[in-house]
Amino acid sequence: MKRVSFPHFLVWVALLAAAFPALVANGQSEKLRVTISSISTSQVNVWVPLNTGFFKKQGLDVELVYKPAGTSRAG
Repeated sequence: MKRVSFPHFLVWVALLAAAFPALVANGQSEKLRVTISSISTSQVNVWVPLNTGFFKKQGLDVELVYKPAGTSRAG
């Protein structure tokens, strides 16, 4: 079975959202929190749609939350 990459997954989500405008017809945005573990180019699949307004156009209010990966020690 062929694996679907994350950008392809985003395209399918966008197509589904465009196919069902009644989901966002009431004018309210769906609020989502997306957690990222690094601030790097590996997160471009989240930054580009957020900065270009794609999520808002699809009726999504996306908030990015940065959670550093790994463990931290007090001491």
